[in-house]
Amino acid sequence: MGSPPIPPPTASSASIRVAVAAEHPLMRRGLCQLLECEEGMQVSAQDGDVASILGQAKGERPDVVVLDRGMSGASRLATIDELRERAPHTQVVVLLAGDPPIFVQRALTSGALGLVAKDAADEELPAAVRAAARGERYISPRVAADLKALRHGLLGVGDPAG
Repeated sequence: MGSPPIPPPTASSASIRVAVAAEHPLMRRGLCQLLECEEGMQVSAQDGDVASILGQAKGERPDVVVLDRGMSGASRLATIDELRERAPHTQVVVLLAGDPPIFVQRALTSGALGLVAKDAADEELPAAVRAAARGERYISPRVAADLKALRHGLLGVGDPAG
């Protein structure tokens, strides 16, 4: 009589559960791989459709949703608002690429805790997800500089719809 089989390893209860919302499959897979390689992070859901991510956020209860630009189905600002309403336990990190500073300001006002420049995501996204999971804000340095310029009236407002 042998010993009972050893169960497969599972993510620890301290793991940060992340949902990835990105329309393009290649981008979504890349973000998932980046986050799965980080110790203490587990991708619990992923999709390219806003309605699916909203449902998964409510059902799967991820700690953080990473929201890419260009999601089909709704604007990112509306998605942030709806995530905060449907899944208040879930924090939001937004990937940015050339977004006008007024959109960035409105994303913060809507409740996003993390704002990461897309071209720095490989270096900054894990830190942003960890900060958001702790309830702390993370803003990429370049994004912070744009926000500062907006506050001082140095930049145009652009289209905030995002």
